[in-house]
Amino acid sequence: MYPDDVIGWWQLIVNTVPGKTLEQVRAHYEVLVHDSFQIDSGQVELLSYVDNGDEVNVGGG
Repeated sequence: MYPDDVIGWWQLIVNTVPGKTLEQVRAHYEVLVHDSFQIDSGQVELLSYVDNGDEVNVGGG
């Protein structure tokens, strides 16, 4: 959305998230970074989804 070298980057991000403070947005970001690291490093077992080959009819008919 914004290059991370922009001055005031965090404030630009906060301005797009109504009702959240800078501290809340940064804390949530840190949780996401931690979760991403754990997934990428194989520390989280991913769910196995069965692909039965059926197509989903989005149009409903």
